[in-house]
Amino acid sequence: MKLGVAYNIFDSLELLPFSIKSVYDNVDVVVLVYSNKSNDLSIESQRDIGIYLNNIKKDIDIYNKIIVTRDEPVIRNHKLIRSFNELHKRNFGYDILKQMNCTYCMLMDCDELYKPEDFKYIKDYISDNNITNTSADLYNYYKFPEVQYRDQNNTHVSFITKIDRDAELQWNNRPNINNIDPTRKNFYRDETIYHIPLERIAMHHYSWMRKDIKLKLITSSACVNWTTKSEFIEKYVNLYNNFKIGEPFYLPSVNGTFHKISPENYTQVKNIFNFKL
Repeated sequence: MKLGVAYNIFDSLELLPFSIKSVYDNVDVVVLVYSNKSNDLSIESQRDIGIYLNNIKKDIDIYNKIIVTRDEPVIRNHKLIRSFNELHKRNFGYDILKQMNCTYCMLMDCDELYKPEDFKYIKDYISDNNITNTSADLYNYYKFPEVQYRDQNNTHVSFITKIDRDAELQWNNRPNINNIDPTRKNFYRDETIYHIPLERIAMHHYSWMRKDIKLKLITSSACVNWTTKSEFIEKYVNLYNNFKIGEPFYLPSVNGTFHKISPENYTQVKNIFNFKL
């Protein structure tokens, strides 16, 4: 197995070095696909992301595995402009993995991490048993690395998948599978998906841990599930900033509402990856 990882990058840059370090020793190629504009073209980064990524490469890339490349979003007359520009970036990285002769791939975001020892064990198991498609469960985190919870939608993540050199990623491939990101339904020749149970590996998703939570709210592809009106954003940012461990927290929900997560529905854990943000 030659395993490559392709990242989709615009915001949550502060989490990226931790994510890369969590998989670096167990992969062969790391492609960092960035844009300096959000997927809907409404926001331009205040920094040159390419320079930031090349500095990460200098700090981390002792084995010369990391490739930094750029793919800017384009205007699309579609209500899912964010998702389709995100899909294009994923295909951009996927093509580079093919060019690097990778045989398996993962498609990742900056806020996703894996325990290296678990990752190695499952990677070897997939290789030894010639498994083509896998998915995994995940833990989510809110504001602090010590606040861990499971969502109620049985969300999975597309994990290590064999590369089909004759195919590209398609939007919402396999629509009957509705609990995986529609830009990452990367299944080798539509075969059966081997789902890895949580006790063997988990993707640790720091989905709501950001220096700038407002940026996530207005740029995420998932924002079609809530509203980006300024009144809602301001109210949510205030809730987020005032959250303290031991109190309820709130997730954005439909029609400008908030979904309450009570303290008994989240767990206080150790700072597993030693985040210092």
